[in-house]
Parts: sequence; structure tokens; C-alpha cells
Amino acid sequence: MGFKRGSAAAARDRSAIVWVALAAFGLFALVARGYVDNMDSQIQFTAARQLLATGSMSLTGTEWGNHRYATVALDGRTYMPYGPGAILPYLPGILIGRGLHGLLGLDAVKSEAFFCTFASPAAAALTVAILYAVVRRLGCAVRDALAIVGLYAVGTFALSYAGSAYYETPLALTFVATLHLVLREPSTERSVLLAGVVFAVALSMKLACLVVVPAWLVAIAWSPADRPARRLAVFLLPSMILGIGLAYWNHVRFGSAFETGY
Repeated sequence: MGFKRGSAAAARDRSAIVWVALAAFGLFALVARGYVDNMDSQIQFTAARQLLATGSMSLTGTEWGNHRYATVALDGRTYMPYGPGAILPYLPGILIGRGLHGLLGLDAVKSEAFFCTFASPAAAALTVAILYAVVRRLGCAVRDALAIVGLYAVGTFALSYAGSAYYETPLALTFVATLHLVLREPSTERSVLLAGVVFAVALSMKLACLVVVPAWLVAIAWSPADRPARRLAVFLLPSMILGIGLAYWNHVRFGSAFETGY
């Protein structure tokens, strides 16, 4: 961002990022409906509940067990037609809802669905805050940065994805966080590895994210540092490990490493 670490200007900028995140979360929380209300989210929400309850993401025995989007595996059970990472946004809300169910005796499913609704506002707010840090690092003034993230937040989240639980919001968060890590310290292997881990989370949600790999590789390779090939390998390592795991999971479910079911 052009500030020395520990300077007063840097401290003010970090404080601004926090306020941007809180303001964005407040805006998105106002439009949250308080329940999981769309088909994709309901399937992913059910799979997340099943994982915590039974250790399996199978939809068999649920209201989605015979749905036209459910995919039948070799074991005869049905699974959601999404990457396994798609359930990640729902796990915190489910755990909070179950905790309140145990403490206060509230309806478990309604409590879980209520808190899962705020997964999108939380992910959207973090995305906006990190995007603010990115555009400031690229040299934009505070007023310009606020205008950029404000337009992005209203046009992308408040009008579309903030109302319920969508995996598109955490997917956007992983992309912006990856960009931030690549720009922050592209010459260090630690930063590049963290960027690779975050991007691997995106791949676990949707394999189509592979199309942006060349863009990340170009950004890393062009950074002013020695041994770019090593940093490229470090970035790709988490995705390679994830790919092996997904290939094995696909083979177990569908008999082919290349059959994802979605």
C-alpha cells in the first residue's frame, strides 16, 4: 500500500479495512432472509448436516435423496452434484445452531438454517474488505477505493447473493484472498503457499476454477524475485494434493477418477 510496516498511515488503513468489513456485513445482514431458501443451498445445507450427523455427505434418506439433481454412486447412495468444498460455508452456522439448540432448546433445523443464512453476508463482507486492501495496495486513494468496493458490493452481493446462503460468495472470497496474497508478498514462498491453499479451497467447491490458473501463474512468475519456477510449484502443490484426493473420492463413488458427479 505504499506504507511502511508499523507507520501511522498503515495503522489507519488497517482500521479502515475493519470498518469497511463491518459496514458491509451490516448492509448484507439487513437483507438476509433468515432461512436457506434456494435449491442449491438447501442441497448443500442438507449434505453438510449429514456430514456432521453421520460422517457422510450422502443425501440418501433425506428430502433430496431422489431429486433429479442428486447423483447415484456405486454404493447405491445419492450425493449432491457439487464439489465437496461447497458445504464449507454451512458448517459454522450449523454448529452454532446446534449449540443453541442444546442450550436453549430451540428448533435445531430452523436454528441451523438461520445462522447459515449469514454465511453469505460474512463471506461478502470479508471479500469487500480484502478487495479494499487490494485496490489500496495498487495505489488507489481512500475515496477511490471506497467507491470501487462500494459499487462492487452493491452490484455483486447486495442485489444478488446476500439474501441467503450461496457458495458463490465464499468462492468470490477465495479468489480475492488469493489475489491479495499473491500481490502482498509474491516473492516469498510462504505467501505463495497460502495463496495456493486458498485457491485449492476454491477448486474444492468448483473445478471450473481451473480456468484462472494461468492468470495466477503469470502474476507469480512476473513478480520481482529469483526462482519463479519454485514459487509456481509451491503455489500448485495444494491444488495437486486436493486433486489426488478428489480423484480417489470420485473413484470410490463413481468408479472413475474423472467422474465428479456434477
